[in-house]
Amino acid sequence: MHLSSILLKRFEFIIYPSISGLVLAISFNYPQFWFLGLFAFLPLFNILLEEERTLKEVFWIGWIFGSVFLGLAYVPIWHLLPLNWLGVESTALSIAFVFVYWGSFIFTLAVFSGGLWAMAVHTLKRKTFFDVTLLALLWVFFEYIRMWWFAVLTLGGGSFLSPYFSTGFVGYLLAANNPLLQFASIGGIYLLSFLVVFVNGLLYWILFRSKLNRETKRNVLMIGLIVFVLAVSLPVSEWLDRARKGDFRLIEVALIQTQFPARIKLSLEEEESRVFVLRELTERVAKGGREPEIIVYPEDSRFINTLNNRNELEALFDSLFENTEMLVIDSGRVKDSDQGVRSRMFYWDAQDHSLQTTDKRFFVPVGEYLPYIYRFFLAALGQHEIIEKLKRNRSYVSGTKTPIGIYNDVHVGGLFCSESLSPSFSGQLSQRGANILVNVSASAWFHESKILHNQQINVAKVRAVENNRYLVRSANFSPAFAVDNYGRIIGEMPWGETGVLSVSVRLITESSIYNKILDF
Repeated sequence: MHLSSILLKRFEFIIYPSISGLVLAISFNYPQFWFLGLFAFLPLFNILLEEERTLKEVFWIGWIFGSVFLGLAYVPIWHLLPLNWLGVESTALSIAFVFVYWGSFIFTLAVFSGGLWAMAVHTLKRKTFFDVTLLALLWVFFEYIRMWWFAVLTLGGGSFLSPYFSTGFVGYLLAANNPLLQFASIGGIYLLSFLVVFVNGLLYWILFRSKLNRETKRNVLMIGLIVFVLAVSLPVSEWLDRARKGDFRLIEVALIQTQFPARIKLSLEEEESRVFVLRELTERVAKGGREPEIIVYPEDSRFINTLNNRNELEALFDSLFENTEMLVIDSGRVKDSDQGVRSRMFYWDAQDHSLQTTDKRFFVPVGEYLPYIYRFFLAALGQHEIIEKLKRNRSYVSGTKTPIGIYNDVHVGGLFCSESLSPSFSGQLSQRGANILVNVSASAWFHESKILHNQQINVAKVRAVENNRYLVRSANFSPAFAVDNYGRIIGEMPWGETGVLSVSVRLITESSIYNKILDF
């Protein structure tokens, strides 16, 4: 036996799951390679299901796979470096903290989407075709449980105990293919994840478990490949769009994109500079020729609140838009005298000057509050000054209500940046009457991470199809974009620009099948 064969046999429980995790991560992070995810699990299944193994061996095989996949899917965490925006100037401490931050997610989340899943498959498998469905069902179950664990892991003063953090759900890779994406209207991200694992399981069964001879297998796979290529190439969205009946109102939306660097605290000079830039962008909207009914500023722009406090808000918009009916959406930190600092969204009616608000519920750990586990880590290193600095400047209080922004017949479901990750939160907004989803975001922390942006677009596409709503996104330090209710991008800004993206948005009140199931 060759040395390579001996090494492969000895370390196959590491090599095969690692290959599966790597291929799956490539398909997840780079939309052009989405199709790799449909057979990425095959090396894992081959080592996991082909031989009799102990529960301990099965757990570690699954855990290695999960760690490799999630470790690469969560690689944008490393793009947080350097941490000077968080007040950490030491390079060594920054790297150590990011490693602990990243590792605490990866090595524990892989227990669920990896180790425990593999053990459940090993325990419940029947060595029949039923196992194909079992693999997919258990995967979706443990993805859901994984969200609960993330909520527990990141408990802190500003946390909200809810299963909302869906980053790393394998179903998001199908957002890169529009026909397959439409399944989200039936079962949301959960059905998409099920399909990814089910297709992998089906291929595994045909190749390794079925009793078909080699020639028959080849013919079945060829026919299946042809049918699949035709299916994923069909203009399903266009057919559905033409079949839709009824009149729908189109409105113009202006999405602001900025390039403000992240800061733990803004100086007075920076505040003035940002107000000046946002004022110029607002003037650009007024001169753009397309009168918008909605203007959306990026997360934490603080433009509306600042001008309102200066008694300059009404004068500015009246002079630029001459009492045009318009809804202006902005957000920023607000100090509540009794309850602390909140991240608040403002819906300001430029016609009657009325103001509605809603507070952010789901925060990014460390970036917007300090979970107990990381506070303990910093305290163990003697970094009490950093802890106090984060408590003063990065400690938000979670909101408790999710009101809809109402303006004429426009009902806005406002989503702060990380709230779009929740598979159910946007659905709740749609059920309460929102006919457009508006996501305000700020990604300066991640230093223009392209991988993160790819993931954000896929999340937005799934949320739009799940809810049968257009979703528009303003942005700081990443491109603003808009997707329609079929997950098609209808507009996107270039990287690295400060500007305005104008899009035409259709207001929709019909519920998707997925929404109806949630409502039931």
